[in-house]
Amino acid sequence: MIKAIKTLIVIGIVILLHSVVTGGQGPKYKQCLLKVEGMSCEKCEKTVVQTLEGIKGVENVEIVSGKKEASVRFDEAVDVKAILEAVNAKGFQASLKGEQIVLKISGMHCSNCAVEIKDVLEKQKGVLSADVSFAKKEAVVTCQPGQITLEQLVKVIEDNTGYKATIKK
Repeated sequence: MIKAIKTLIVIGIVILLHSVVTGGQGPKYKQCLLKVEGMSCEKCEKTVVQTLEGIKGVENVEIVSGKKEASVRFDEAVDVKAILEAVNAKGFQASLKGEQIVLKISGMHCSNCAVEIKDVLEKQKGVLSADVSFAKKEAVVTCQPGQITLEQLVKVIEDNTGYKATIKK
């Protein structure tokens, strides 16, 4: 029992020190949407997922079945080129379809609020699509790389809908 308490205290100290050293900020993440040609079955999808998850700094991979797409969430230190090269090395043809920005949205009261935000975002130049979830209180915005900034997306949401938007870490 005493050993377990000592272990918990040590873990708490490590977490506290990490928070002090990093200023309370964890790693910052990016997200991108890949088009993966040649990914035609579940085995192919599994290969792509395992390949991407094997890259240090990749946090999450989701396959969009039937569309030959993969959504990849990764530490900002990871180079997108490394992601593309890893998939291509397995015999697929991966290309960057868009950069995905995940925003936390506060102030939504119902699913109609989410629809309003989605409509505003999808009218913006450079936005390919927006998936806004009332339940998750977030928006996943797929943009053409270099066409619209995070700051512009936040401003568009706040100015046109009145909801508060921040980057999801």
